[in-house]
Order: sequence, then structure tokens, then C-alpha cells
Amino acid sequence: MEKDLELVVEFGNGEGKLLKYAISNDINEIAEAAIKKTKVIIPDLHEVEWKLNPGLSPSVMDLMKSKNIIYSMTTFEENELLNIVINKRAGDKWFLYGGRIFEGKFYSYDDFNHFFNNILKEKKAMQYVCYTLLKDEGYSPKMLGNSFLSFDHEGHEYRIYIDEDQRGYFRLSYSGTWTCKTTEDKMMLFISASIINLSVKYVKTSVFLTEDNSVMQIMVSFDTTFIDNHDFNRQLKLALKEIEFATNSLSKYIEEHK
Repeated sequence: MEKDLELVVEFGNGEGKLLKYAISNDINEIAEAAIKKTKVIIPDLHEVEWKLNPGLSPSVMDLMKSKNIIYSMTTFEENELLNIVINKRAGDKWFLYGGRIFEGKFYSYDDFNHFFNNILKEKKAMQYVCYTLLKDEGYSPKMLGNSFLSFDHEGHEYRIYIDEDQRGYFRLSYSGTWTCKTTEDKMMLFISASIINLSVKYVKTSVFLTEDNSVMQIMVSFDTTFIDNHDFNRQLKLALKEIEFATNSLSKYIEEHK
């Protein structure tokens, strides 16, 4: 078996990605290579359902034809999940079996989709759903632990909190710091936050003490729920707009009452 053969593979969006392949005519060797690469157990490849794959990248076809090989295997990351893809050549037809690794367990692509469609009330699934929806909106989100995601918007970091017990619920928040030289400055900050809470709908502005007595932390948050992808996009835009308005109003109020 040959391993770590580098190959540029074309994806559906026209982009190419450099991947490393293992190739062999022995299906057991391919299975062993996949397990060593990912450190997870995969199903018996003799028993799995292979799907016809007419869209296999020409570069992979050429590699397997030139080496007269039946099987090839590669791994790659997508949306922070490791994917395993195994290709099989049978005459002039090409077949595929693959899946994703989630929390140390392998799921075939069909099982993975079924898994997430049926446990949306679970915290990690909701976190992944929000992650992919943010990606679809053009952001580059990061998963933080089991309950949070972060992403940048117009140069500022925002965080999303997921509640495992409430399907479709999320809290968008933005945090900043404010330097207070005197006790009066601190009181003005607390008063300003209270005014904003009374005047701006849906948004909660909180002020916290930090270890540095002269620096206060301000968090502006927006709690909401969504029922589908389109609704998530609408709620996200509304939350960003309201938080931006609240933070600008807070700064303006403090400046006007110095």
C-alpha cells in the first residue's frame, strides 16, 4: 500500500484542495490506514453501502487508473469536523463511502445527517447548527467549549450562547471595557446602562467589575429564538443591529452627561 500521496482535488465550487491519499488493492489495508489516520473505529468496509459517485474528481480517477488501484482513502477537515472519504473503482464505475467524526465517533454521511436532524434539542447539535448557519452567512465562527461560538463582525468579536434545554434559543452578546478614573465615572456607567435597558427593546446591558479597579466590563446581549435557517439569519441581523444601536447609545449618553 502507498500512503501520503499528495494530490490536488477539485471540489464542486471549482476550488482545489491539496489532500493526502492512501491507495491499495486490499480493502483491509485501506480500513487499517483510515483507523490509524483518525484514531477511531470505522465499520467493516465489506458490509457498508457503497454509493455510486459519478462526480469523483478527475485527478483522483487519474491517480487510481495510473496505479491500477481499486481503493483510495483520504481525510480532510470541514466545519471543524474530520471527514473520511474512501473511493472504490469497479470497471468504469466509481463508488464512495465516507463520513464524519463527531465527539470521537464515526458517523457515515447518512447517519450523520439523521443524527443531527433528530437531536436538535441537544446542546452540541444546536451549537453545530448555529456554526454552519454562521458559515453560510460568510462568517468564520469558532466553537468555544460546549455552549459558545464566537465570530467577528465589522472588526468586533461577538459570542453566541446555546442553551441545551431550549430548542432554537441563542443569546448574542458583545463585550467591551470602559476605563473609569473616579467613583463618579463608575456610577455614571451603571446609570447609563440602566437608561439603555429602559430605552432599547430586546437588549440587556450589564456592567461588571474587573480585577483592575479602574476598568469596567460592559456586556450587551440579545436573547432570541429561531425556527429555521431563514429565521436564524433574520434574528441574527436584528440582534447585531440592536446591539450596535445600544452600544452607540451608551457611548453617546455617557459623553453627553460627563
